Amino acid sequence: MKGVSIRVTLFAAVVAVAMLTDSACSAAPDRDAYFNETHVHTSWSLDAFAIGNVLTNPGDAYENFRVVPE
Repeated sequence: MKGVSIRVTLFAAVVAVAMLTDSACSAAPDRDAYFNETHVHTSWSLDAFAIGNVLTNPGDAYENFRVVPE
């Protein structure tokens, strides 16, 4: 009986943490960054450098994809 009580308590704690985490993470959906929006190969990445990209640096990538809140 004691094992069941511990399992129920742990389950309730996990559910509570999951609910709090979900609400905290979705606080600013307009500032979410997704892979395709920010994925740029600069001259610092080996594959882009190998095909001749020697002009684009991380600063250029940041300026190009920076999100300015309105």
